[in-house]
Amino acid sequence: MAIVALMAASCQKEEMGRILTATIEQYEHKAKAYINSDNYACWEEGDFVKINNTQCTIRFESGTQGAASTAIINGSERLTGQDLFAFYPADMVHGMSSVGGTVKLPHIQTYCENDAGNQVIGNPMAAYCSAEDTELKFRNLCALLKVTILGNTNVKAIQVKGIDDQMLWGEAQLKQNSQGLPILDDFTNGSSTVVLNFNDAVSIDGSKSFYIVMPAKSDFKHLTIAVITTDGNDHYAFHCKTSLLGESLSRNQIGAIRYAPSGIEDEDFFPDWMIRYTATDRVTPNAGATFGNVAYVNDNSSFANGCGILLFNGPLTEIGSMAFEGSLNLSGITLPEGVIEIETMAFRDCINLSSISLPKGVTWIGGSAFFGCTSLSDITLPDGLSEISLYAFANCSSLSSITLPKGMYYIRNSTFKNCSSLSSITLPEGVIEIGDKAFEGCSSLTTVYVKRWFPGTEEPISRFGMLSMGESGVDVFRDCRALERICVPAGAGDAYRSDWASYADLIEEQSL
Repeated sequence: MAIVALMAASCQKEEMGRILTATIEQYEHKAKAYINSDNYACWEEGDFVKINNTQCTIRFESGTQGAASTAIINGSERLTGQDLFAFYPADMVHGMSSVGGTVKLPHIQTYCENDAGNQVIGNPMAAYCSAEDTELKFRNLCALLKVTILGNTNVKAIQVKGIDDQMLWGEAQLKQNSQGLPILDDFTNGSSTVVLNFNDAVSIDGSKSFYIVMPAKSDFKHLTIAVITTDGNDHYAFHCKTSLLGESLSRNQIGAIRYAPSGIEDEDFFPDWMIRYTATDRVTPNAGATFGNVAYVNDNSSFANGCGILLFNGPLTEIGSMAFEGSLNLSGITLPEGVIEIETMAFRDCINLSSISLPKGVTWIGGSAFFGCTSLSDITLPDGLSEISLYAFANCSSLSSITLPKGMYYIRNSTFKNCSSLSSITLPEGVIEIGDKAFEGCSSLTTVYVKRWFPGTEEPISRFGMLSMGESGVDVFRDCRALERICVPAGAGDAYRSDWASYADLIEEQSL
């Protein structure tokens, strides 16, 4: 493929009397459109730039391919007599005009090489010139992180996370600074992780360097680097560690980190685009399952030595309906921060699922989400969870311990039905209502601790002053034959005996 080196005057276009010359500013540290063997910033024939809101194409003049420095920008005939804002790559910007636009830096950057074996990098560059000017002087808007992988291995993906939650991708505004130079500013709708993804594993023999586009707005001195490798037989390994970059990256700089995958050195590191699991064999989500606004990257799922990794093309916000229903191989799963909802039947009938770790941001667990998870023995529900829906943990026959968060409001009908190993339960003060048959068939349940009691209301029985049973109020503990006592706060005994008449003989006051 022919290449244009954009160093000095590097591309010209004559359009109705106006000649536009494109150049790239020179700095001591040079970030590149892609890195060639001479460290030149290069475009290839067919690359797209956007000038104002017009997409334009780079092509070579006849006889000037190869090492030539002159190219034509096609498609800009309507731009004569206008102030111009030009941007590369064209597909990264929208709403462009002569005063700027909105740029979206991607969460997933895809690794690819050109015919010369050089890494192609979607490094944003922009140029501005007035209607009277003839020069489009491109300047780099971001920095590059150079990650050098040492050792003999096959790399499948590289992920970077700022340990202080610096925003590494998202939307930004392309505008001029006080000197009239283009910059990216006002980052929003992003996150602190960015991934360099390989469609096919890249083999490393000794060492190889890869470049990842990074915003040049924050302090990236400390980064966590995760590297996913494969042995070539669809067996994957996950390596990560926290690294010291040594300097803050600024616009147009290349920062360098040398990294040798050897194992997980930072056990607390867990990216928000990944689900980890343990299983007897590979596990994949059910067809049609949703995960918020992101997609499961099927060709990057991994499994080795009983441990699996599921990769997605962005941070997860939900585990969709029936996502893992009936996954008989699944034994344990850890969900990343950012997940706020577990949808209906998400893990229904995962009969070998014995452990699950839920992030602190989960606010809702849908109906039958863990129905029939007969190996699940204990679970801690995160603070912030407000509601557990119908049958969510029904038929979890091994569930002996569950911790409910203080801020939860509702336990719906039959939520813990037939949890036959559950021996005690504490209902925190935030719970205002328990649905009918919520604990039906909990044959080992001996003690219930009720914490809700706000005396001083005009009516002694009030769902706002105490915990209320559901519509009928008589079947909450149906067939709980071992139930010996319901402990309520001091001073609340008479109120609860009146409201929970079916269980009045079991209610006793206790300082909780």
